[in-house]
Amino acid sequence: MSQSPFEYGTLPTMAGKVRARCNCGTRFDKESRCPKCGALPTRYFVDLHYRGNRIRIYCDDRGIPLDSIRRAERVLEAARYEIDCGRFDPSRYVKKEREEYEFHSRMEKWVRDYESRCGKGDISPSYLRIVKRYARLYYLPHFGNADLRDTHTRHLKEFADSLPNTLSPKTRKNILDTLRKFFNDMVALEIIDKAPLMPLVKVPEPSFNWCSMETQEAILNEIPRRHHPYLYFIAKQGVRPGEARALQWGDVDLKSDMVCIKRTYSENTLRETTKGRHADWLPLVPEVKRLLEGLPRGTPKAFVFRYKGRPYSESLARKLWNRACRKLDITGLTLYQGTRHSIGSSAAQRGETIYDIMDALRHRDIRTTMKYAHMDLEGKRRVLLRGGVVELKKPSTNRPQEG
Repeated sequence: MSQSPFEYGTLPTMAGKVRARCNCGTRFDKESRCPKCGALPTRYFVDLHYRGNRIRIYCDDRGIPLDSIRRAERVLEAARYEIDCGRFDPSRYVKKEREEYEFHSRMEKWVRDYESRCGKGDISPSYLRIVKRYARLYYLPHFGNADLRDTHTRHLKEFADSLPNTLSPKTRKNILDTLRKFFNDMVALEIIDKAPLMPLVKVPEPSFNWCSMETQEAILNEIPRRHHPYLYFIAKQGVRPGEARALQWGDVDLKSDMVCIKRTYSENTLRETTKGRHADWLPLVPEVKRLLEGLPRGTPKAFVFRYKGRPYSESLARKLWNRACRKLDITGLTLYQGTRHSIGSSAAQRGETIYDIMDALRHRDIRTTMKYAHMDLEGKRRVLLRGGVVELKKPSTNRPQEG
């Protein structure tokens, strides 16, 4: 006579019991075979009543199906223990509800929400691309179907340690900062009670290049004439290339020598807001005004800078700048460093205040502007140079006389 699959041991008579189910859909208790088709059970489940509700548990708290009597008994014992301790949560065992807490499921929903926000213009396409890349390469492979409620600080430390050593500290910090945003959003949605602490990544102070206004002018003179207005506007007005690409004639007031920066391009998507999410009026540099006056005017919605009938591409300004630098044997000076960054550095070296530089470059956080503070040489000159040279007295070689 074959041994019943339920004869491995007996459980005390308490709330809940282990039951079996057959492929034909029949559920039964302690029979060794299905009473309907005679087959041995292939799956088990825990059947219990909790707070007036009948609950059927088909998998453990890791999502593994109850494919053996031993596994089912362990789940029943765990459920009884959690009920006695007052911390039983059926959603940890019910597959449909448990999926709501799985990292994989929540991360995918979070990314879809970002896609929707990007379509509404709330976030930039370039940022969405970064979020999707981090999720695909780092978050999903590491955390998989882990339960968010059981993800703690030590798990995030393990994740940080698993990141490739080839990544720069800044990239590692960006990956962890984006993951922190994900967990904070899960708290806001009341999926979890609190976000685990994120490991800190120390990012060394970046070293950056910049150039004098004379060098900048020499580079601009190597730019082909038909591209001069576009590159001069970026360099002399201190704007981002995407903002120059998006400039429309309705934003330019040549009578008042003013220009309004109110929109930008993110990759190839026009956004009706800038990175700082504010419209800013800037005074037109005289040379820039002269170049704008020489351009064919269009309707208020027409783009100011066009190449072959269309707005400039994302990469063209960078290619033009790099080509001009090569002609002058200048290496390691990017478009950003030679334009916007050089304006801030040169202004700080002249002794302009950090707050004036912050306003001119339209930073929304003064910490962004503080990277130029070390270029302020006026205070150092006052301390080191203005007092003149002090001659030190030579020590006396005469020994004191003995009394």
